[in-house]
Amino acid sequence: MNRGSGMPDPYLRIIHGPFRCACRFAYMIWLARGDTQSMSHTSHFRLHTALAILLLIGAGAVAQTHEGGFQISRAHTIDHALLILPSDPSATGFASIDGWRLSADEQDGFRVYRASKGDRDYIKRVALGTPNRHYAFNPKKARFEQLAQSVRVELSHQDLLEGIVRSAGGTGSKAYPMLGFALVHLSAEANPVQAAAAIQSMSGVLDARVMVRGPKRRPR
Repeated sequence: MNRGSGMPDPYLRIIHGPFRCACRFAYMIWLARGDTQSMSHTSHFRLHTALAILLLIGAGAVAQTHEGGFQISRAHTIDHALLILPSDPSATGFASIDGWRLSADEQDGFRVYRASKGDRDYIKRVALGTPNRHYAFNPKKARFEQLAQSVRVELSHQDLLEGIVRSAGGTGSKAYPMLGFALVHLSAEANPVQAAAAIQSMSGVLDARVMVRGPKRRPR
């Protein structure tokens, strides 16, 4: 992730780790080969290395087809990859990604989200007029989930937490120093995906991830 280019794309996190490792591995081989091979061999090897990295980028890109403004993006919890639905509550249409067809429309006073794959069909209904919330589809669990108004963060130093909360416009925090992370709580109006991306770009932040709502339990 480029920390110096402003707001990063939070949805590249799904390929950030593997891609970074591959780049480092390729660079190490590049240097080793440069010490033992002639210039012509080195140039040839560097060409293949560049091609391999380009293939990795292509393999990790978000490939989808969509209608209108109904575009799906990605984010990661600590456990799962999520397909993030449009934050605009009026967005309707469909998008196809990773073999899933996700859609939203309005029926009988409800906003109806649908995820289909083969003969499987999953539906979530939200009453129109409900305060705006942020939803995602979890392909591994095959269910819709509501994003929590908190971001899970890992910091290089815990004394950075207060400043991170202020910079992110958060409403508070909860630290779990023995577990190595903290929670940054957001206002009801905040977009958790955008907040996680903003926090990830801050100095001293090792990791920032969205969370999903669920039964209250001790976080990990």
